[in-house]
Amino acid sequence: LSLVNCQLLRINVSESELYLPVKGMKLDAGGIAKGYAADEIVRILKEERVRRALIDLGGNIYAFGERGGTSPQNTPWRIGIRDPFQVLSEPVIRIEVTNQSVVTSGVYERYFERDGVRYHHILDPCTGYPVRNNLMSVTIITGSSTTADALSTSLFLLGVEEGLRFVESMPDIEAVFITDTRQVYHTKGITGKMKILSGDFTEAHIPEI
Repeated sequence: LSLVNCQLLRINVSESELYLPVKGMKLDAGGIAKGYAADEIVRILKEERVRRALIDLGGNIYAFGERGGTSPQNTPWRIGIRDPFQVLSEPVIRIEVTNQSVVTSGVYERYFERDGVRYHHILDPCTGYPVRNNLMSVTIITGSSTTADALSTSLFLLGVEEGLRFVESMPDIEAVFITDTRQVYHTKGITGKMKILSGDFTEAHIPEI
């Protein structure tokens, strides 16, 4: 924990340099790397005048353009959110999007178990241990995959109530939270564009968000 402090990072924009002042500190861009890559792919597709594409970087999806093909005009892509309780599963939630990224952070893939305790990869920066707040996954839907990548982890750390309040204050960003009791919370703006596909999951609401 003594090496975890983003405030110590020094950035020299003119020289494109980063400086870490404490020996042993490291910089890991994994929290936004796939999102940045997805946005760069979209930029290239636009330059090449590609009309539609579905970009899948494993947990990071970008639905570029409209679905097209044999679908009617103006048909959005349908993106599924997986069941966080099953290793291999059908989607339990379906979201309709166009020119948006869908990014999910969850505790169900990257973890290890020791003495009967599961340790996942989303760490609380205050304790150094995996965050425990009854969340299983957080999905962000917005136009920037980099933003979605950063927010999916950040909102997971905040938890359902504080996370929802935070994201509701931001324009053009939607979120879906799945808890360990199979309750589904979501932002107001995604109403009508999201469908729960499994009877094991129920829609829930936090009052006065």
